[in-house]
Amino acid sequence: MSISLFDALELISRKSSLTGLDLSGLDLSGVDLSNRILRGTDFKGANLSYSNMSGSDCTRANFRGANLYNANL
Repeated sequence: MSISLFDALELISRKSSLTGLDLSGLDLSGVDLSNRILRGTDFKGANLSYSNMSGSDCTRANFRGANLYNANL
């Protein structure tokens, strides 16, 4: 079950590890996810356009159907 956008943004602002979170379908466009541990995080169908994930560990993260337009990977 995906968490709310508000809860997701709160976690992103406070934690360096988002391992295993279900962020599917959320609009995370322009969000700074750099230098995070995103192992196994579910981004299925999420809008990640213009987001920054540079330096992040995305091992086994699910990006199926996610919008990665101009995302910095």
